Amino acid sequence: MDFVKVKNNEHLVKNTKSNFIINTNKSEYDEYIARRKLKKSEKNKVDSLERDLSTLRDEITEIKDMLRSLVNGN
Repeated sequence: MDFVKVKNNEHLVKNTKSNFIINTNKSEYDEYIARRKLKKSEKNKVDSLERDLSTLRDEITEIKDMLRSLVNGN
C-alpha cells in the first residue's frame, strides 16, 4: 500500500489506492476506542433502565386491575 502524509497533520496518512485517511497516532486511537466503549456502555445502561421502567409500569397496571377487582367484589 502507498501512503501519503496529509498536509498540516503529522499523524494522518492517506492510502492512495482506497483514498482512506488513516490516523497513525496510537494514543488517539486508544482514546477513541475508550470513548466508543463508554458510549456503548452508557447506552446499554439507559436501555436497561427503560426496560425496567416498562416492567414496573406493567406491574403497577396489573396491581391496579387486581385492586379494582377486589373493590368491585369480582
